[in-house]
Amino acid sequence: MSYFVYRKKGSPYWQIGIKYQDEFGNWKATSRSSKETDEKKALRKADAIEEAFLEELNNENLPANINPNITFRAYCDIFFQECDDLTPASIQQYRNLLNLHILPLLGSIKVKKLSSRDIENFIRKKKKESEERLLTLEQKKKDAKSHGETYKVQTSERPFDGQIKKMYDILRLILNQAKDEDKIITENPCSNVSKRLLKSLKKYKSETKPYRMNEIKILVEKIIESNSPLEPVIVLASALGTRRSEILGLKFSDFDYENQTVTFRHSVIKIDKISSCCLKKTLKTDASEAVLPVSIAVIEYLKDLKCRQDSLREVLGESYDDHYIDFQTDEGIILKDNKHYKEDNLDFICRNEYGEVFKPNYVSQTYNNLLKELGLRHTRFHDIRHTAGTIILETYNDPKLAQKNLRHKHIETTMDIYADDVDQAYIGQGAEALSPIPKLANELHKQKKDDESGNKKDEGDDE
Repeated sequence: MSYFVYRKKGSPYWQIGIKYQDEFGNWKATSRSSKETDEKKALRKADAIEEAFLEELNNENLPANINPNITFRAYCDIFFQECDDLTPASIQQYRNLLNLHILPLLGSIKVKKLSSRDIENFIRKKKKESEERLLTLEQKKKDAKSHGETYKVQTSERPFDGQIKKMYDILRLILNQAKDEDKIITENPCSNVSKRLLKSLKKYKSETKPYRMNEIKILVEKIIESNSPLEPVIVLASALGTRRSEILGLKFSDFDYENQTVTFRHSVIKIDKISSCCLKKTLKTDASEAVLPVSIAVIEYLKDLKCRQDSLREVLGESYDDHYIDFQTDEGIILKDNKHYKEDNLDFICRNEYGEVFKPNYVSQTYNNLLKELGLRHTRFHDIRHTAGTIILETYNDPKLAQKNLRHKHIETTMDIYADDVDQAYIGQGAEALSPIPKLANELHKQKKDDESGNKKDEGDDE
């Protein structure tokens, strides 16, 4: 947008000519009278006249239900009502960052008044706050160490420098909707934020500590020995390299025993409260929805697992599967009736001893506690996926093979050029690289059965 001054023939007043682009990108021109006979005085009024015209233009294009003077805090609520393409987990993450960091500083500013300078000041303030946290935390750790103690870090004390770029991305996303969808602003102020400042921001990268093959074998041995209910979750996550939500969404019917393949179709995700979850009929990315080969060891493990679950179900009777789960569709979350739920529920692979599908948070929390109880090195549950990728890369030194088995959307994630033409036999090598894990589980269960049979025989002889 730009302006210029001129005087119409026969008029004593100077006019402010304004050039602007309409919502379709077409250049147009209009004018407003300055009501000044002196050119210099008219120029001094030009900025205010242009700003008034811009507000008038915005109000014309604004949806009837949105206040043109809406604050950023209030507009965030509208954004979340309309963001159909975000997962519940993403919405929760965005809300947390907004409530903790963004809204306390920018929430009261009107959307149309929010400037690139405001956003730059916000970023600088957050960088400084994170640096101060880091210094304070290091001092506390040092003091605790001098007393022979280990300082327990609280969440509110952790530096968050790796999350500031994410905060900027959230601001940009919300303000893009304010510009493109709701026409509150004509330009996203994030577009004019200093590129040098943005480059200084650290990209968030979680620290991964994947197990090696010998460590994952020890873990499998210990969970089978201790009868951990998480056994199928850990064994299959290790053998397939799946995400937590995907392993919980896997069903026996997703496996083709004859052709030795698995089809990833669903995911179980948490919603709102920690104790709530639903079955979502889409995965993280298009690449996640794939048909992949599996090793014969996985097929054998699944057959044995199904037998064990069916035996337990016979013992517990109706109480075994008297549970329900929410199902999420494109229209939202619907509750399946008990009859349909029971039919679907029995097809889920990862269930507890009462037939209930595991909740995502339960898996992560129980996994952490399990490692402590077993005296094993701490890792996140998601690091099991990294373990699978590491084993494939160490065995075959082929990033494309790892990319296909882990179903990454972009090959950059697995350090090489994306390749679409990798055939099933080639990808199957990745499944074979991970087969020692379910093989071990099969051997341990066989040994366990043999031991139990031997004990029963000994008891019979004693009688």
